[in-house]
Amino acid sequence: TDEMQGATMLEVAEGNGPVNALSQAMVKALLPMFPSLDMCELTDYKVRIIDNDSATAAITRVMIEFRDKQLKTRWTTISSDSNIVSASFNALVDGLEHHLNERESY
Repeated sequence: TDEMQGATMLEVAEGNGPVNALSQAMVKALLPMFPSLDMCELTDYKVRIIDNDSATAAITRVMIEFRDKQLKTRWTTISSDSNIVSASFNALVDGLEHHLNERESY
């Protein structure tokens, strides 16, 4: 939902897997309002199983590394969840929010 405009937005994107597609769709939806997201690049994506004994019910930890192509800064976000897509989404949102907050300070 675009609260600034009071409208609901729906974006679709293709990617190399569900997390890449999710990232592409999020940036595509937000880019008109936040053009600096064009400088935000996802550079690394790692998934770790926290409890190997739980098998498919295990909690996953997702780490995503980003970089600002213009400012040359790097940052990493981490999220954990039993659902890998949910953990990935949360780490993506945190990374994009960090980028926007850092850009506001410049």
